[in-house]
Amino acid sequence: MKKQLFLRKRGTDMTKDYLLHRDTISRVFWEPYIITGYRKTNTSFWECVKYTCVMHNDVGNFWSHFIPVILWLIWLWRLSDSLDFSDPFWYPLVCIWIGGCSYALCSSIAHALACKSLETRQIACMIDYQGITMYGIGGCVAYYFYERPLDNVL
Repeated sequence: MKKQLFLRKRGTDMTKDYLLHRDTISRVFWEPYIITGYRKTNTSFWECVKYTCVMHNDVGNFWSHFIPVILWLIWLWRLSDSLDFSDPFWYPLVCIWIGGCSYALCSSIAHALACKSLETRQIACMIDYQGITMYGIGGCVAYYFYERPLDNVL
């Protein structure tokens, strides 16, 4: 009996217990054209983390942003052995790498915490927009320093 309860909590029935229909949550959490797959609102931080491993309407958004962060950080760590990042030539490239990692990490955090509460959802969206802004600034810095002509050429 105890084993069955454990399997029910951790097994495939977990999806049935946690996913809600659009009519059962507040309208402020509704997304256009999405009818089912919503998570419970007003959840704890650990429930939000747990939801990242359950199929729902935001799980693809979370993992499609979180996996690239991990891959970029591994790639940068491997690349750091062969490149001298103290050389100023690499500073603009580091700016766009930081911007890319920050936008993807902020977006994955926003998607993970979107069901916590309305206030947390709004703050998470602002963090997501800040990550996008950092990516834009990093891209501008890299474009400015790598695409403009050198002074001694003109």
